[in-house]
Amino acid sequence: MGSVRRRVTAEWRFEADGDGTLVRNEESWSGDPVDADTENSRKLLGQSLDAWLEHLRRAAEDPA
Repeated sequence: MGSVRRRVTAEWRFEADGDGTLVRNEESWSGDPVDADTENSRKLLGQSLDAWLEHLRRAAEDPA
């Protein structure tokens, strides 16, 4: 069985914004698995970004 490849590119930028921090993210997926099911891949990418941002928010708001 041959290998299945998916390319993931992500860039996170953090910018001071008053008393907080503004987070900007750009991410893309490409490759045969993505091309074969773009609708599901788009959904999974959105879920991945939401999960990362939620983890980041929790870490930023943790008083410890």
